[in-house]
Amino acid sequence: MVATFCGELFSLIGLWGVFLLWAGLLSGPLIYFGRHRARWELFELSVFIFPFWSWAVCCVINDNGKSLSNLAVELITLVLCVPLAALVRVLVGHPAWRWRVSAAMIGVLTLLAVCLWAFIPGLPE
Repeated sequence: MVATFCGELFSLIGLWGVFLLWAGLLSGPLIYFGRHRARWELFELSVFIFPFWSWAVCCVINDNGKSLSNLAVELITLVLCVPLAALVRVLVGHPAWRWRVSAAMIGVLTLLAVCLWAFIPGLPE
């Protein structure tokens, strides 16, 4: 039981590294070039934590017969939505909306992560 949990945990940490790498590479230019329009705050880095780990916890609790195809589809969708959220944040760069838009984007991505797990059926390998 403990060995299985440790194996899953190390696998999830590795997947999180892949998620961080790709989401960071795709979001980096938007964050860098949009820094004058949207002033970024430290708490906005949680967009790299909450969506992935909420999805990962759902997968660990119940995998519903999902395969590696599900892992790829769900993770790629989540990775592609992070730069989309950064783009929305840059486009709505007005200072009065900064905190609201940031919190909404983090919440929407976390909800999307749970919905990806819940609504995508088991795919064939």
